[in-house]
Parts: sequence; C-alpha cells; structure tokens
Amino acid sequence: MIGRTFMAWPSSTRALIGAGLLILAQRPSAPSYKRPTTRATRAWCFVRAIFWLKVKPVETYDVAITRYVEGEGKHAGRLGLVTTEKGSVGAGFTDAEREILWTEAKEGRLLGQVREVSSMPCTSNGKFRHPVFVRMRPDKFAA
Repeated sequence: MIGRTFMAWPSSTRALIGAGLLILAQRPSAPSYKRPTTRATRAWCFVRAIFWLKVKPVETYDVAITRYVEGEGKHAGRLGLVTTEKGSVGAGFTDAEREILWTEAKEGRLLGQVREVSSMPCTSNGKFRHPVFVRMRPDKFAA
C-alpha cells in the first residue's frame, strides 16, 4: 500500500526526497503485550506496535561486465565481484550464481555479458550507490 502510494506521487515530489522518506506507521494488527520492567506490578503492559519505515528510491540499470575479481575468505574459488563502467558490484549474488559465473569467467565468457543492477540513484559522477546484482540479461548484448 505505502509503496503504491509513494510511486503515485508526481516524479518532482519523489525527486525532492533524495535519500528516502521516513514514515511513522502504526501496525494495524492485534496489540502486543510485554512484561513490566519492575517487580512491583505483575500486570502485563499494553504496547502498540509503532515503527519507522524508510522508503528509498531505487533504480535499475542494465550494464556490461568489464572486469571480474575472485572472492576472498568464504568466497575463495568463486566470483567475488564484477565491475562495470558505473562501478563494482559484489552484493546480491547467491553462492550458486557465484560458482556458475566464476566458471564462465575462467572459460572467458563472462566479460561483455549484460546484467541488471539495482541501486539508489547514481552519484553526481555517474557511479553506483549501494549496488546489488539482480539478474543476468542474456536477452541483451553489450554495445
């Protein structure tokens, strides 16, 4: 509901919020209860479920892989990260995807492949902010 309402705002309004919008929300579910902090009273306290929700603008990009790096530690022997003209991406890969992509990299088939990356709006110099790998795009080819 909140996501649909947020996206329904005019694009000029969404651009003004920059890094995100904080919303103080009250959960519509049944109330929760918690134990009192003192021993003086044995009654349970009524607590409403109130929480903060941050809605951030997210964009997706289709970019070609220009370089790859082997992982370290837990990811040794698998793909660590890939780079593009907009920056490096190392988050969002599953372990299985890392192994498959590392095999393709060793066979020389990874460079030039296009993939979809999700990130916050790019920096002023055109680089990714908090990029996350979404999926490979075998239907698209590098220009």
